[in-house]
This record gives sequence, structure tokens and C-alpha cells, in this order.
Amino acid sequence: MADLTLPYVGEDIIVPREQIEAMGVKPGNNIVIRPEIGLKRREWAPGEWEKVKAALDQLSGSWTDEDAERYYQHREEMWASWKPRDWS
Repeated sequence: MADLTLPYVGEDIIVPREQIEAMGVKPGNNIVIRPEIGLKRREWAPGEWEKVKAALDQLSGSWTDEDAERYYQHREEMWASWKPRDWS
């Protein structure tokens, strides 16, 4: 089956039926869309990853279980105050 390359410019991509059928696609066939770009690992400057990891390690576990419980309690209270009143 032939390939079709279309640029993505931030809008809907529309492929006319005639163009799809000219590629040999029949009703009921599946069409797979794959981007040409691939994901790749980020390149880190020497020592950069260690700095990021140290910062993440420092933040890890910064909330205690009690902090989380207080957060959820306050969030529920705030949401309860926003509920519409029952006028019945």
C-alpha cells in the first residue's frame, strides 16, 4: 500500500475519499496514522541530571500523611461550600 505524507499545521487533516481509494484502501480497511517524528531520550549536560535528581529527591516526601489528610479535608469543605442550595 502506498504512503501518504501530509504536513500538520495545527488544524484538522482532511484526506479526500478519492485520494484514499487511489491508494488501494477499500471500505472496511483500517488506516494507521503514524507520525514521522519519534521520541528520543533527552540529552543531559554533564552534571545536569544529578542536579535535577537531587532537587526531586529533596521534594520527594515533603508532604506528610497528616498534610495530605488536611488538604483533602479542606478541599471537601471548599467544594461543599460551592454546592447549589436546595431551595425545596
